[in-house]
Amino acid sequence: MKIVFICSNLEPGYDGVGDYTRRLAGQLVRLGHHVSMVAWMDTHINESRNGLQTDEIGTVIQVLRIPAGVSKRVRSKQVNEWIALQKPDWVSLQYVPFAYQRKGLPVGLASQLSRLNHKGSWEVMFHELWVGMEKNVSWKFRLWGMAQRMLIKNLLIKLAPRVIHTQTRLYQWQLSRLGYQSEYLPLFTNVPIVPGKKKATRKGLELIVFGGIHAGTAILDFAQELAQYASQHSQTAQVTFIGNNGQEIDNWIKACVQNGIPTRNLGFQPPQVISQMLQQATHGITSTPYLLLEKSGTVMAMRAHGLPIICLANPWQVQGYKEHPSATDLRIYEKGNLSFCLNEPRGPITPNELDSVAPYFIHTLYG
Repeated sequence: MKIVFICSNLEPGYDGVGDYTRRLAGQLVRLGHHVSMVAWMDTHINESRNGLQTDEIGTVIQVLRIPAGVSKRVRSKQVNEWIALQKPDWVSLQYVPFAYQRKGLPVGLASQLSRLNHKGSWEVMFHELWVGMEKNVSWKFRLWGMAQRMLIKNLLIKLAPRVIHTQTRLYQWQLSRLGYQSEYLPLFTNVPIVPGKKKATRKGLELIVFGGIHAGTAILDFAQELAQYASQHSQTAQVTFIGNNGQEIDNWIKACVQNGIPTRNLGFQPPQVISQMLQQATHGITSTPYLLLEKSGTVMAMRAHGLPIICLANPWQVQGYKEHPSATDLRIYEKGNLSFCLNEPRGPITPNELDSVAPYFIHTLYG
């Protein structure tokens, strides 16, 4: 099978969806498929690049990267030339609204894509949908989300994809309300496991925060309770931050320092270092809302490395949605229950989830 993946960015290590697609493409190549990738509007380059990239084990993938600053005409011309060269059976769009327009309103994207000279089938993978779907949201976000939802509806009408994928049950439900059936494609980690690294050996608590931190969490209560727990059990406690945590990291570090908890801020690190840190930690912390954990690449990385996960998130519910994802390795923090959260033991390391996701992806295309 011949497949062309379209993403927004393909700078290794700087775009979660790009890294996800590269790992999936590499596995599909190893399964015998002809796969290439296109960066639709790459913000990390100033001129178009036609070359090769490799995944973590060296599998080579053909890549076309188009800078964000080129005109629509130039972009369409270059992608059409690429499609004519690759002759794909499928073009797969990896969709994140904010990746194609900084306010998450990619007006015109559907029309540009639908005019490509592609004679095969379309598949769309929805990594994100729209803002403002939670209860008690402001009118600004509700209207913003309505606009994003209309653009998604228009995209699906114009592309008429034969297959739609998403990685959360919530998004499946939302797409069904738009009138579209979607396949559930589980997410896998973007951080390959480095073999031979030692698991946590320290006697104390080594908690790791990986990736973006959401606002509105109970970090003050959590830090105070963590300090009390460590004192009562004669343990040390340390919180390590790694990756792009965003502006909220300042509030988290301040809360830890106020309660005498040492912190480390390692910032951006290569996957090998991240894997080592995840294997040496005792617990992972996420601030992603519980209903969206299935779409969190950082949560998948913690899970693949066997880390018990503590969800420190602002309450987040969606009107009319009753289902909840099951997560036996995850506990939701509430004031007073930290001891319960910390008692979750480490799980097994699961390095091969991509081995099952990639064949299933192909299976859904064959129908």
